[in-house]
Amino acid sequence: MQTSEIRAVFKRAYNGAPNFMTPTVLGYGKRGDHLFEISTGQGLRGDPIYGVTVLAVTGERCPDLSTCVSTYAEARAYAKALPRAQS
Repeated sequence: MQTSEIRAVFKRAYNGAPNFMTPTVLGYGKRGDHLFEISTGQGLRGDPIYGVTVLAVTGERCPDLSTCVSTYAEARAYAKALPRAQS
């Protein structure tokens, strides 16, 4: 699945609206049966935060797998550790 296709799935799932806490998208990817978006923004104290938003490849939201971390390296590691198959 190409990046443009993943971006389109996210736009459909969220009606084109950016995440209010992490509105700047840094990239998209696919891990097994999941798609992910890594984005950044400012936390409540003004410090940078990074969000990893997860969808099933079908476009279904996976809020239990989505998370927010404090570094880009943590966000990448989290995305890389996503389950390879849906349960």
